[in-house]
Amino acid sequence: MLKDSRTLRRLLALAISVNLFALFAGGLYLYKTRFYIFNWLGQIAGTAFQKARSPVIPLGFYGLKVNEFNALQEHPLGKKAVIFAGDSIVEEFEWQEHFDLPSDTVILKRAISGETLERFTKRLEVTFSPKFDIQRAFIMIGINDIRKAKFQMDVFTQKYQELLDKLLALVPSDRVCLHAILPIRHAYISNATIQQANTYIKSYAVDRNLCYIDLFNKLVDRTGLLDANYTYDGIHLSFPGYQIWLEAIRPYVTESTHYSKRNGEIAPNIP
Repeated sequence: MLKDSRTLRRLLALAISVNLFALFAGGLYLYKTRFYIFNWLGQIAGTAFQKARSPVIPLGFYGLKVNEFNALQEHPLGKKAVIFAGDSIVEEFEWQEHFDLPSDTVILKRAISGETLERFTKRLEVTFSPKFDIQRAFIMIGINDIRKAKFQMDVFTQKYQELLDKLLALVPSDRVCLHAILPIRHAYISNATIQQANTYIKSYAVDRNLCYIDLFNKLVDRTGLLDANYTYDGIHLSFPGYQIWLEAIRPYVTESTHYSKRNGEIAPNIP
């Protein structure tokens, strides 16, 4: 019994010694690395504070583009701006290369692949900044909403109206050009649904005196699908498709150079 008691005391003493040594070693390590630890904690706190106070979009391709657009608000100051905005169908083409505009006018592409009505609405003030002297705003948006599995037309029209109501608070109605959503060449999206959406877009444009460009009927074939000559994947356009688009909007781009700002108000530029 005595022998067992001594063994137990020795084991207890050993355990205490090991724990004391571990605490000592750990304390010594923390002491020696305290500057690195404090720096790390400071970085975490700083990052959390920055996220709390800053409206910067989270990282990723979409966030990258929105933050880039925000930074570029200062770029065209003092010049007239023709803005192309929307989704990947707008993004994939170099619009500025195809128009011979006066030196005081620039074409700005403000489109993001995968764009939806809801996200586009949230970035309108960055896309159509009050710092820009906007002469014309070309809008192509909607196909990424229609292709969703749970698409509902009433939700679509509500979101589209919210977008346009907010847009018209930033850009005068006579400067806005809405595009019909393009036909597609895939079975999983109905061109009849696209046309139903286009009917709404056109009616809104007429009611609000906006420019409406019907590319659907210019690009559709006899079967009601996007003409194979104008697409490379059934949704996005090939160069011949964009050539059709260019000719459809050229008069509106040219007309946009006839405007200027006077005393803070946009008015026709009278010689």
